Amino acid sequence: MRIYLNILLLLYIAFYLYSCASVGTPEGGPKDAQAPKLLESTPVNKSLNVSGKTISLVFDEPVRLKDLNRQLIITPNTNNTFETKITKNTLLLEFEKAFEPNTTYFINFREAVEDITEGNKAANLSLTFSTGTYLDSGQVKGTVRELYTNAPEAKTNVVLYPANDTTTIRKHKPFYLTQTDDKGNYQLQNVKEGEYRIYAHQDRNNNMLYDNDNERIGYLGKSIKVTAATPEQNFTTVRIDTKKPLVEQSEKFLEEFRMNFNEGLSAFKINKMDNTPAPFISVADKRGNKIAIFPTAPNASGKYLVSATDSAGNTRLDTLNITFEGKKAPRAGDAYTLPLEGNQLTKDTPLHLTFKVPVKIVEPLGAVTLVQDSVNRKALNFPQDLKLNPTATVLSLNTPLTAKKTVQIILDTTKVLPVSGDRFRQQNTRLEVSNKITVGGLSGRIYTDYKRYWVEVLNKAGEVVQVLDSPKILQLDRLVPDTYRIRVKIDEDNNGQWRAGNADLITIPEKIYHYPNPQEIKANWEIEIKEPDPLLKF
Repeated sequence: MRIYLNILLLLYIAFYLYSCASVGTPEGGPKDAQAPKLLESTPVNKSLNVSGKTISLVFDEPVRLKDLNRQLIITPNTNNTFETKITKNTLLLEFEKAFEPNTTYFINFREAVEDITEGNKAANLSLTFSTGTYLDSGQVKGTVRELYTNAPEAKTNVVLYPANDTTTIRKHKPFYLTQTDDKGNYQLQNVKEGEYRIYAHQDRNNNMLYDNDNERIGYLGKSIKVTAATPEQNFTTVRIDTKKPLVEQSEKFLEEFRMNFNEGLSAFKINKMDNTPAPFISVADKRGNKIAIFPTAPNASGKYLVSATDSAGNTRLDTLNITFEGKKAPRAGDAYTLPLEGNQLTKDTPLHLTFKVPVKIVEPLGAVTLVQDSVNRKALNFPQDLKLNPTATVLSLNTPLTAKKTVQIILDTTKVLPVSGDRFRQQNTRLEVSNKITVGGLSGRIYTDYKRYWVEVLNKAGEVVQVLDSPKILQLDRLVPDTYRIRVKIDEDNNGQWRAGNADLITIPEKIYHYPNPQEIKANWEIEIKEPDPLLKF
C-alpha cells in the first residue's frame, strides 16, 4: 500500500511540474495585420549611375517569398538569371551578370514578398534605377476589357515591342511587360521613349508569349509613340480562332446521318460532287456543333462535298462518304414540343410546333386541327394556316386564339410525316388558357450614325435570345421575366458582316457597344429606356 501511495504522489508531482513548465499558445490578442514595410534598398529607388549585379531590400520584419517567378516583373525584359537569398528581414537578388549600361530598370515584386507570420503582402513593392545618367520617363496606361462581355481583364499581360524590331509576340518575349489589376487597369512606366507595338493578352502557360489560340488578345493594329505624356491606350480582347471546324465523330442510321464537330458552326452546306444541291435537310442543335442529316430522296448514300464554317469564318471543305444504313435512329417521346412563354398559354402566345426531325406535309388540307373551348373546331390547311421554317422542323399555326378555357391541337400523322423514317405516333395536345400576362416588354429609341448594326439581347445566363438587324426603335414585346443585357455589333465598314479580328494582329475587330444598365423584365411590365437613364447611343 505504501509503495502504491508513493507512486501516486510521484505522478502528481510530475504532472504539477509539467503543467507549471508548459507554455501554451496564448489565446486571443490582436492578429498581425501589418504588411512588411521596406526600410531601405540598395540601390536606392530612382538612383542613377548604378553598377554591379546585386539588389538588396531590408524590411521592418522577417519576410519570405511566394511564387516569385510568376509575380516578379523586370523591365526591360532580361535573360540575366538571378538567385535569391533571405536572411531574416533582408532579401537579396544576386544576378549572374552586371546590369546593362545606360538602361533604366523597373522591378515590380507585386505580391511576391510577405511576412512569415500571417502572410501579409508587401504593398506596392517596386524599385526603379538607372545604370546611366537619367531615368527613362516614357509611360503608357489604360484599361483592358473583354470584347463580348465588356468585363475587365484581370491579370492580363500588357507588353511592348520596339516597332522597328523583327521580334514577334508569338515567338519572342516582350521588351516591356506589366499586368492588369483586378479592374483591368495597367501602367507601364520608366519606358524608353520611342515607337512600340503594344498588345494585351492572356498568358495561361506563363511563358510571356502569345502561342495559344485559346488565349484572348487585344491589339491596336498600329504602333504607338511612347512619351512621358502618352495618351491612354485601351484594349478589348478577343479569342482569335484560326482552326477550321473538324468532325470528331459520325454515326449512321437507316434514315439519318449524324456528325459531331469540335465547335459550333455558323454555316453548314452539303452538295453533290458536281456542286449541285444534295437531297438532304440538315438540322443543327442549339450549340451548332451537332448536325443531323436527313435524306429527302431514296438511295441517297454516296460521296458529297461538305462545307462547315465556324463563327470566326474559318471554313473546312471535305469530301465525305454519307451512308444511310444499319439500325433505325432512336426517336422516343412525342413527335413535337410546344414551347410556351412562362409555361403558360395566353391568347397572345404564338403556337410553334417544334419537331425532333424535319417534316413534310403530304396532304395540305386539314394537316392540323385546332379545337378551342371544346366546340370551336377548325381544320388548318397548308400553307394558308400553317408555315414551315427553312429546316422543316418548326410548324407555326397562323390563326388567332379566341379560346377562354382550353385549346386542343390534333396532328394528323397521315398528312404530316417525317422526311425519312417511320410515321409519328398519334399526338393530341390539350392546353389550358390563362388570362395572366406572363411576359414583359422593353423599348427605347436608338441614337446612332451607323447604317448597319445588330442589336443582341442576352439573358442572365449570357445567351442571345433575340437579334435585331439595324432597328431605329428597340421594341421587344414578349420577353420572359429575367435580367437582360443589350449589346450592339457595329458593321463599321458596311460590308454586311461583323468582323471579329484577324490572326495577322493588324486587322482589328469591329466595335461592340454595351448598354451599361442591365434591364430587369417583369411580367406585365413595360420598360422604356429614356433619360435620366443612359440612352441607346453609339
